[in-house]
Amino acid sequence: MFKKSFYYTSLLAIFSFSSELAIASDNKTLALNELAPNKTPTLDFSRQPLNNILSQGNFSKQASTVVLSDNGNYRVSLYSQVHPVPLYRIHSWVVRVETVDGKTVDNASIYIHGGMPAHRHGLPSRPRVSHYLGNGQYLIEGIKFSMIGLWELRINIKQPGMRDRAVFELTLPQKS
Repeated sequence: MFKKSFYYTSLLAIFSFSSELAIASDNKTLALNELAPNKTPTLDFSRQPLNNILSQGNFSKQASTVVLSDNGNYRVSLYSQVHPVPLYRIHSWVVRVETVDGKTVDNASIYIHGGMPAHRHGLPSRPRVSHYLGNGQYLIEGIKFSMIGLWELRINIKQPGMRDRAVFELTLPQKS
């Protein structure tokens, strides 16, 4: 009990002596000096369902999932090169990026991040785009899922003068 109490007391002391600290959740940042005095900060980690899905597939090449990017600049499709999507194995995916009017996006900078929102942790690997395949398609290598459940993959797209992000949700079932 002493260790637990000391830990919480230390955290409260850190929060009370610094107005520069911030708490971040889902790209929202709350500066501690904006909190009411003597109030314990609370964070809302509730999940809102995605409303950007244009076509829900099973993440296979024949049935990729297509979403509209957060700012509405791109239609982004994503599929795994291994189906069904494996657990505990590094594998590759293909992302296709096009403008909303159907033109392929060539030579963009693509970055991928992800994790399990319910567990508040990222991917156990560091996936990267390894090749531009042509026709707006980019090969992502190094994706690994370490457990069953809801995963989120965030595709960040950067072109001169424009940045946007597409978010995909994928639920991995137990192995049968």
